[in-house]
Amino acid sequence: MRTPLRQTAGVVAAAVLALASGLWHPASAAAGRAAPDTAAALDRVQVDRADLTPPPAPVVGGVQLRGTWLGPYTFRNARAGKCLDIEGASTASLAPAVQYNCVAGGVSQMWWEWKTEGDGFIYFRLLGNAHSQLCLHADGRNIPIKQVRCTTLPNQVFYTKSENLHQIASDLNGECMEIQGGSPDNFARIVLWPCHGQSHQVWYKYAV
Repeated sequence: MRTPLRQTAGVVAAAVLALASGLWHPASAAAGRAAPDTAAALDRVQVDRADLTPPPAPVVGGVQLRGTWLGPYTFRNARAGKCLDIEGASTASLAPAVQYNCVAGGVSQMWWEWKTEGDGFIYFRLLGNAHSQLCLHADGRNIPIKQVRCTTLPNQVFYTKSENLHQIASDLNGECMEIQGGSPDNFARIVLWPCHGQSHQVWYKYAV
């Protein structure tokens, strides 16, 4: 199937369409961060679900874990209704997780959930990005969450606090994933903070 990411003519047309329709605008520069380049804007153009592949299975001690990737999904924050994303749709290790306007088919906003075979607790997950094939990694309270190569360190294991509350907690310290400072802005960073259940800690998950 022909997709915008694999056809030069489609890429050019999609870039013009993305800019013209407001998928990115100079507000990102006003927020003090670099504007996404053309390639980053294209990653938020619709792609076909069949073209998506999950990240490689995590490797621990040189051994590939047995399990499966579920998804992909999108995660929408309840405060401003924006989606979990990677800044600039980057594929680079250490790129930060942010919130951004939800874009239908935006591949950098799609996430796979890893379920290790026999881990005994279905809610424990790694969160792998469909575009970069890297996993979310937390380093502690109020430190921006980033993406790195997938492992099973506690820094990368997240679990659902409650199916009713829709909070996502880290196995590192039990704190919840939230929008830093409760900001409604695009490019606001994602951090860990003690769980309190306010709207900027609430994430609604949707199957792609």
